[in-house]
Amino acid sequence: DVVINLDASDPESWTATVTVLGGGIRPSKDRSATRAPEDGYTDSLTIQGGKDSPTPYREKAFAFVRLKDDTYAALLIGVRTGRYDYFFIEGIWNTLGETDLR
Repeated sequence: DVVINLDASDPESWTATVTVLGGGIRPSKDRSATRAPEDGYTDSLTIQGGKDSPTPYREKAFAFVRLKDDTYAALLIGVRTGRYDYFFIEGIWNTLGETDLR
């Protein structure tokens, strides 16, 4: 299970926390990566935005996820705040337990 908690009560200083229950998440700067790493995962990932960010009301993060059944996924997580607060997730999931996500 993946849980997202968006705290946008102040659109000039907001956070979104992505938690993987029973598994882990590992951010990556390489959005073209197609192989999930086997280690280095943590319980959650926090995405921050606000007035000090180059894009104050929107932010994206790319991360690999290892689910509790030892399957892997790659996720693009986007958050937008301001007049309307929302988030989106795009991803690919390998249900066979392999780290190859092509």
